[in-house]
Amino acid sequence: MRALNKTAYNHYYKLWKHVLPPWSPSLEETKFCSQTLDRLEEKLKRRLKVLVLGATPEFRDMLALKGHEVTLLDVLEPMHVAMTSIMRYKPKYEKLVIGNWLNADEILENNHYDAVLCDRPFDNLKFKDYDKFILAIKTILNKKGIVLFGITNNTFGKNFSFKEYLKIFNSEESNFDLFSHRVLGLYDLATTFGAYNEGNYELDWGLLRKEFLKECKKHKLSGEEINKLWGMSDNYKDRIFDTFIEVLPPSDVVLGKIKKQFKIINIFEDKTEPYMKIKKFVYGNKL
Repeated sequence: MRALNKTAYNHYYKLWKHVLPPWSPSLEETKFCSQTLDRLEEKLKRRLKVLVLGATPEFRDMLALKGHEVTLLDVLEPMHVAMTSIMRYKPKYEKLVIGNWLNADEILENNHYDAVLCDRPFDNLKFKDYDKFILAIKTILNKKGIVLFGITNNTFGKNFSFKEYLKIFNSEESNFDLFSHRVLGLYDLATTFGAYNEGNYELDWGLLRKEFLKECKKHKLSGEEINKLWGMSDNYKDRIFDTFIEVLPPSDVVLGKIKKQFKIINIFEDKTEPYMKIKKFVYGNKL
C-alpha cells in the first residue's frame, strides 16, 4: 500500500463517524439491499460478484457476512482506509481498485458484475457527467445485472431568513438534538445564502458555512449555540466541509437519467423516520 496521507485519513474518518442517516445508509435501506441481493443469489444459484462504488462501511459489513466477491471502486485510498477502520466485520473476499467512477468501463471488466451498489453516487458527480456515469455502470454489468442506487430528493425552496430559522430553533429546540434536523435546517438556508446553484444543482458547503457564521456573529450567538445549530461536525470551527460541493437535483431529474439505461423495478423509501423522506433507493436492471 502507498504511504497514507494521515491528514486525509483523519478528515474522512471524522466526517463519516459524525454522519448519520439519511446521509449514510439506514438499517432499513441496508436491509432492502440485502434482501434484493439474496433474491438475485437465489436466482443465479451462486455467489455474487458485487461492485461497491466508494467504501461505504454499512454495505461492506453486510456483504462481508454474505461472503460475496466484492470489488470497491474508489478514487481516494485514504477514504477506503478510514471506512475500513469503521467496519464491524473483516471482509474476506474484497479487493480495492483505485479509480474514477466515470471511467469504470475502462478500468473494470465489462459485462462482469451481478450487482452495483452505491449510496448517493449522484451527489458526488457533476450533473453534466450523469449520463456518462450511468452508461459506464451499465457496461460493466452482466446481462442479468442489477443496480441499487441511493438518491436524494431535492429539499430546497423554503428560502427563509436566518431570523426565521432562529425562531424555529428557539421554539423547537429539542429537534436540533437530531443530526438530521440540524442539517435539513441548513439545507433550508442554502437558497437564502446563495449557496445552492439551481442551474447545476450544486450546493457549496464552504459558502454555506461562511454565510452561516456571518449571521451567527450578527445575532451574537455563543460558541455553544453555534455548535448546536451547525451540526455538521463536533466544532463549527472545523473546516472539513469547506471544500465540499454536494450535487442535489430533484429526484425526478435523476430518475429520468437512470431510466435511459435501466428499467426501474422498485423504489424503496425508508418511512421509519420523517427525515428519511429526502432519500430513495432505486433498484433496476439493464434495458
